[in-house]
Amino acid sequence: MRYDVEIKPSTLRGSLQAPPSKSMLHRAIFCAALSKGKSVIRNFATSKDIEATLNIAKALGANIKIKGSQLTIEGSQGLTSPSYPIDIHESATTLRLAIPLFFLLGKTTRFTASDSLIKRPLTTYETLFANTITFEQNTITIKHSLQPQKYKLKNPSSSQFISGLLLALPLLENDSTIIVKNPPSKNYISLTIDILKQFNIDITLIKNGYHIPGRQTYKSTDITIDGDYSQAAFFLTAGLLHTSVTLTGLPDNHLHADQKFIDIVLASKGNIKKQGNRITARKSVLSKQVISIDESPDLGPILALLLSYAKGRSKLIEAKRLKFKESNRLETTKAALNAIGADITVKNNTLIIHPISKLLGDKHISSMNDHRIAMTLAIAATTALRPIRIIDAHVVEKSYPSFFEDLKTLGADLKIIKRSE
Repeated sequence: MRYDVEIKPSTLRGSLQAPPSKSMLHRAIFCAALSKGKSVIRNFATSKDIEATLNIAKALGANIKIKGSQLTIEGSQGLTSPSYPIDIHESATTLRLAIPLFFLLGKTTRFTASDSLIKRPLTTYETLFANTITFEQNTITIKHSLQPQKYKLKNPSSSQFISGLLLALPLLENDSTIIVKNPPSKNYISLTIDILKQFNIDITLIKNGYHIPGRQTYKSTDITIDGDYSQAAFFLTAGLLHTSVTLTGLPDNHLHADQKFIDIVLASKGNIKKQGNRITARKSVLSKQVISIDESPDLGPILALLLSYAKGRSKLIEAKRLKFKESNRLETTKAALNAIGADITVKNNTLIIHPISKLLGDKHISSMNDHRIAMTLAIAATTALRPIRIIDAHVVEKSYPSFFEDLKTLGADLKIIKRSE
């Protein structure tokens, strides 16, 4: 269902359970699907991206059972090659993690995907596996036979290419290595390795890369998914701009790159406090900052909003990776927030954020078909002088279907406007 959302100026306060980490869920589902026996994944919640990964698990031959917030996966006894195209919606993570696994089969596999996903880069795989990936309208076709060898990656645009290889290479008969200098988003690679270990797969760090022993076997396990720091950042920002908001279910885990949000707020003299798995953010006036978001690009849009209310000019530097998301977030963050009264410029892969006293609102603004832009606009709307209508707000279903329901729980004055087209 397509819908818009109109949000009026509101005062937000209260407590929420953070949604489960999408990054952890993707990886745990892949590992469980490849394991012998039943795995139980607790603190599960679905979204369009997670549905895409479940489609991969089913295509690999796994059996799926969902009961409330518990996901049970009985792994495949042997990888299968589906004759039908696998629908992966808009999930770049799903696609990048899946491709090496289907290369193991040495057969043709087809994926159907959205227009926006087709445009996102697969350059690393296209370079490593020349002439094995083809694009036709909304279909991606792959055919290759994965071999144990030394894989040299040069400037990969995403850590997901490395994680995809780490999932598949242990299943080969012989050892492999991945050589990559200065990989992007190292925390996400470490998260992959940590979850692989929980499913009985060992990866060894070597100089400038990773050694992957062959002949390994995935074994089923039970795993509880941490809360998602990137999604929590939206509501913690609400706490910093309004009264007080508490998020629960956020364990201290250095492998979550977006946990950096807490350090950023503390460095800006914001009132944020962590007690166990609870984080509380209270109304604060932040000081200006210069922040690299190379390792945590998903924080880009909401930090741009938060720092718009800071004292002095701030910068989000090393933001090149924002270009390759669901939208070019360097440009869409600027355009969306400036349309409602922010003062943001872009120069040399840097977002320059000039301070404002208040957002104006009184606009109909497109979500840019980007879930994080829609969620940023929603938090922004609660702080504005006049209402904002977010066009195509349903895009939040990609990662967080209950976002507007949770926002309303905190006191947001909002209305869902269904669209028939």
